[in-house]
Amino acid sequence: MVAVAAGAPAQRAGLLPGDRIGGVNGRLTPSMPHYYAALAGHAPPAPLQLLVRRGRADLVLAVDPS
Repeated sequence: MVAVAAGAPAQRAGLLPGDRIGGVNGRLTPSMPHYYAALAGHAPPAPLQLLVRRGRADLVLAVDPS
């Protein structure tokens, strides 16, 4: 993540600038095409489960798209 918009679902979920998204809903996303493909398979308004790398820590964050 380069930036996180104030009040956006990503900010409410706890994403921070510098976080690296490595997976969506249990599906690894090693590249942007993989990330977009994983998002295309998501059915809102269900939350997204993101695997996030922050520094040396791996986190799982739930993003509510509403």
